Amino acid sequence: MKIPVTREDLHRKVYLSGLALLVCCLPLSRYLLSISMFLLLINWLAEGGFRHKFDMIRQNPSSLFIASIFLVYCAGLLHTQNLNPGLARVKNALPLLVLPLVVGTSQPLSRKQIRQLLLLFSAAVAAASLVCLVNYFARGMHANGDFREVSIFMLHIRFSLMIVMATFIQLYHLTDTNGTGKIAEKLFLAVSFCFLVAFLFFLRS
Repeated sequence: MKIPVTREDLHRKVYLSGLALLVCCLPLSRYLLSISMFLLLINWLAEGGFRHKFDMIRQNPSSLFIASIFLVYCAGLLHTQNLNPGLARVKNALPLLVLPLVVGTSQPLSRKQIRQLLLLFSAAVAAASLVCLVNYFARGMHANGDFREVSIFMLHIRFSLMIVMATFIQLYHLTDTNGTGKIAEKLFLAVSFCFLVAFLFFLRS
């Protein structure tokens, strides 16, 4: 007998899918990243239960504190002489408002779900690095060219920080004796780790 999907289960699946899309798009696409944020926000509003969510914020005010950082960007608009760049900064800071409230008032993720999201992020970073490398050599850029142009998805400094985070995630799971990863997964993580470290030096970051 097929168990019917409840409204709560549906919202949970959309929430997890939105998080998966978000971590995949962080190093690859700002457009899809915005879509994932919009999906998480709409699902959060449609889920309702705001009294319970308010109680969760009161019990764990750290999410509200992080979200309040967004107000600093808004306050900066009061004395800026460059309104258009200021509005762009406020727009880019929207994740500081949305993510803490959505994640902080949702059912906590399990250890397995956190592990899957982290590995998904590191895989996306490795894929983005591979695309950047292929694009670099396909364009036939000179060896003494500007290495900042190697990063085609975002500013090279921001991309380098993501690479560093991805390598630490992979190293953690490679050395985690309590993990349940198979040999093939460990081998993939080891190859990906070595590639990202080498790419970080290639990027001169």
